[in-house]
Amino acid sequence: MIVAGKVLGSHNLKGEVKVISDLDNIEVLVGNKVILELADSQQKLLTIKKIEHLVANKWIFSFEEIKNKQD
Repeated sequence: MIVAGKVLGSHNLKGEVKVISDLDNIEVLVGNKVILELADSQQKLLTIKKIEHLVANKWIFSFEEIKNKQD
């Protein structure tokens, strides 16, 4: 297992998140499942739907299972 990055916060109302990552070729993660570790030690298994570059080593991740900010 590799660490894809660290979630910095939410982005937009569609449930997207801002991620900081130093991985090369991060786009290869699209379609793959990742484990999101939540602050309360819970984990969620999510499928990456889309990754967009923001700035420098910051990215916007969209997930199949999350449709809005409340999910």
